[in-house]
Amino acid sequence: MANWASRGIAAAKDFEKEHQQKEVQHAAKANMWRFWLKIGEEARITFIDGALDGDGALDAFSYPQHQVFSNGSWNNFFVCTKHAEPCPLCESGDTPSRVAVLTVIDHTERKSKDGTKSYKDQKRLFVMKYDTYQILQNMAQKRGGLAGCTVDAYRTGDRSPNVGSSFDFIEKNDPEELKKLFVKKGEDGKAVSDFFPADYEKEIPYHSAAELEALGYGAAPSIGSMDSQAAQQDYSTQL
Repeated sequence: MANWASRGIAAAKDFEKEHQQKEVQHAAKANMWRFWLKIGEEARITFIDGALDGDGALDAFSYPQHQVFSNGSWNNFFVCTKHAEPCPLCESGDTPSRVAVLTVIDHTERKSKDGTKSYKDQKRLFVMKYDTYQILQNMAQKRGGLAGCTVDAYRTGDRSPNVGSSFDFIEKNDPEELKKLFVKKGEDGKAVSDFFPADYEKEIPYHSAAELEALGYGAAPSIGSMDSQAAQQDYSTQL
């Protein structure tokens, strides 16, 4: 039989794999978008959370993350399972990176793909790696935490973090006052504040090793060939 076709139990497994992949993709579309900048782009953002804990460390949600190339896109992010069970992605040769997450309001006005709608003051996940974390840790210590801080984020080049490589402090406002400023319509139609951090465990779902394997992750070919490893390494520096 041709290697692009299947029958019987093999076909059933292929159907199940595709179904689960589409379920994950659908769920991801419903989650909060991640904040990112194009090369040379600047955006003004306000941090919703980012307090300092009792030890003076930035209180950010942190976890080991895999980013894999699949279906023509690098926008496939998975929590590494190695702290709970053997991780199929690690076993395939993909190395996770520790990231930390905060929530921001992106004040940039952006248009929909068809250009018919404009969006501004949208809540986004701010996902950062070590270097960015250190920059913001320093800023938080100087400003008594990041919550309520507005900064201009700028991305310099293709190898710089896609959340920005420099952050120019603009001002800091009382988060309680900002709760009154950033509002949206609730389910009952009444105005409610939107100035609160994301539910990180909801927005960043954990998939078990079995679920990752069912999605087709775990064998080296599903992550990428040797030709794609260099590209993966280059892209990972942008986060």
